[in-house]
Amino acid sequence: MVNKLGIETTHFKAIAPIVSQLMKSSLLLEKTQPVSVFQINGAADTTIPINGGPKLGHVFLDSYESAVLWANKFNCNKVPEISSLGEDTLYVFQSCDGYKEVRYLRVENGQHNLHWKDQNILKEVWIFFKRFLSIQLLN
Repeated sequence: MVNKLGIETTHFKAIAPIVSQLMKSSLLLEKTQPVSVFQINGAADTTIPINGGPKLGHVFLDSYESAVLWANKFNCNKVPEISSLGEDTLYVFQSCDGYKEVRYLRVENGQHNLHWKDQNILKEVWIFFKRFLSIQLLN
């Protein structure tokens, strides 16, 4: 649902699809407007596979490929900044249209309920949202 709202509406300055990525049936549209994206996926998620594929009646894209599609749509830097957060990996695509940013966090041992077990993820998402609300208020 979060991806769909980011694709089809202009109501949000930033979205955070947690434990989900783009699906083949819900790809970015020509009319999709720049929005900051913080996509978080668990590598051990058996509900929505990080490497993509059919599940729950949908065909999911590979999580990294999903982040790259968002970044390409908004003309972000082609090569992300990559940093390690413990055993997890954060990919950040910057310099996107409209001062937006695309982030992808791969949580190595994360399962589908990773956001309930690691409250720091929710804090990071909130910090991300506040950054893009502040940018909007300044412009």
